[in-house]
Amino acid sequence: MMSGWLFIIEHGVDLVSALGIGLGLYYTSLTLRADMRSRRVTNLISLTQQHREIWESMTEKPALKRVVQEQLIPFRNTVTESESQFVVLVILHVYCWYRAINSGEVSEIEGFSADLREFFTLPIPREVWNSKKRFYDHEFVSYIDGLIWSG
Repeated sequence: MMSGWLFIIEHGVDLVSALGIGLGLYYTSLTLRADMRSRRVTNLISLTQQHREIWESMTEKPALKRVVQEQLIPFRNTVTESESQFVVLVILHVYCWYRAINSGEVSEIEGFSADLREFFTLPIPREVWNSKKRFYDHEFVSYIDGLIWSG
């Protein structure tokens, strides 16, 4: 009985220190987990806000409506500068989503790939994509091209 008390007396400081370190690590992990959830929500809100702003520009500029048309008028097949700029903004936005999803910063939204496939198979987005994809990394290009050709 006496040896048990002696052990506690001799190693009590070590036990309390170990317990404090363990509780500190546990608290840190809880804090990091809460911070990660908060950051994911913040990222989702930011990406959603950017998405809304990009697509609102289509409402403000009726000339951009042609970007989402499934068939173009034959005598006006060239892509305008404003249409190209709009599609590039969409591509950059999609690239941000793609990277955020791959890094675990946001979860993929249901229908994300189907929505992208629908957009990039339209004549103007497909033409702009084909002319600009050389500026993006191979992994992203493969992803978008895979969507285009799988549909």
